[in-house]
Amino acid sequence: MLGIQRLWPAWESDDEYQFQYSCGRKWDFNGHGDAAGGAHTCAVLSGGSVRCWGHNSFGQLGNGMTTNAYSTIPVAVSGISTATAIAAGNAHTCAVLSGGSVQCWGYNYSGQLGNGTNTASNIPVAVSGISTATAIAVGNYHTCAVLSGGSVQCWGSNGYGQLGNGMTTNTDSNIPVAVSGISTALGVATGEGMSSKLCNYFFHSLTLSPNRITN
Repeated sequence: MLGIQRLWPAWESDDEYQFQYSCGRKWDFNGHGDAAGGAHTCAVLSGGSVRCWGHNSFGQLGNGMTTNAYSTIPVAVSGISTATAIAAGNAHTCAVLSGGSVQCWGYNYSGQLGNGTNTASNIPVAVSGISTATAIAVGNYHTCAVLSGGSVQCWGSNGYGQLGNGMTTNTDSNIPVAVSGISTALGVATGEGMSSKLCNYFFHSLTLSPNRITN
């Protein structure tokens, strides 16, 4: 039976149904074929390329341009031809490539691109140290990836502990950090400004495991 393994920060008990359908939507734990961000959308095409459209003020379309603040038609993301999964946040986007690396683009104030800087990028940049990713999830200002062995790494904003590494105060990270105690994750999901009982904070993350674990 599939069940929720961890939610962090953990303000509520882990009821499987509530987690999977909390915040008015069913969680996508895989982030594969398409993704909708704050005001932009991206899709992985069958050959592995990526197209994005919508708002582009921070380069979240990944086509190397920001002067035209939006696109009403899909534009090609620069340099990506082997994407297997994609996820979009408020103003940044990340893709898993076929070899297991991750590339991100767009807004980067909190280090959510994971490349060791806090500078926005209108083209994809490689996430530092990730080479075996199998799934990706993007929140408003943080990103998490499941690695092939079942561990999870996150990067970006951490004001509410959403990176899951046991630290909060002034501990945003622009490179991936290991989520504490997770070793059998199958998927990951991140919160984005929801307002139901389980999501009364803007920023949190959760993982899916083979067996339900009650905290």
